[in-house]
Amino acid sequence: MKTKIRFTTCCVFVAIVALFSTGCGYKPFSPIRGDLKTIYVPTFKNSTYYPGISAIVTDAMRREIILDGTFKLTNEENAQASLIGEVKDFKRSPLIYDEEDNVIGGSLTIEISVRFESIPKKEILWKGDFKESESVNYFLAGSLAKTEDEVTKWVAEKTARSIIERITEPW
Repeated sequence: MKTKIRFTTCCVFVAIVALFSTGCGYKPFSPIRGDLKTIYVPTFKNSTYYPGISAIVTDAMRREIILDGTFKLTNEENAQASLIGEVKDFKRSPLIYDEEDNVIGGSLTIEISVRFESIPKKEILWKGDFKESESVNYFLAGSLAKTEDEVTKWVAEKTARSIIERITEPW
């Protein structure tokens, strides 16, 4: 009887481990529309006073599309879909000061509006606004120091990942 219980417990344990291990890293290849394989990403519009932010965000978006692998990045003539975006807001807020009231750290937030469209049918498949909700704390001095450009690129990449996940995963 003891052997039977151990065997059953062992089988259940192995089944659970197998079930969870197959789910690790699994990503269904199922964009909002499964027939779309190629995508075009024009340079995002910049509605902020921060020069160059649209190029940073567009580059991050294109990198994430390539890394994700669901779509093939292509030019407008060969694309089945497009991802059109606008950088709506870019905020830097000082949060940390030194003894002389110099800013040594802060928060950076980027807000983006995007539209995912089918090119042949001229229909909007999905649209949404993304605001980096976890404003990134960065330090201008000390061992954790990062430049504003480094932090801007990091926030743009994180936001791009969220957008690509939204258009490639059905839930």
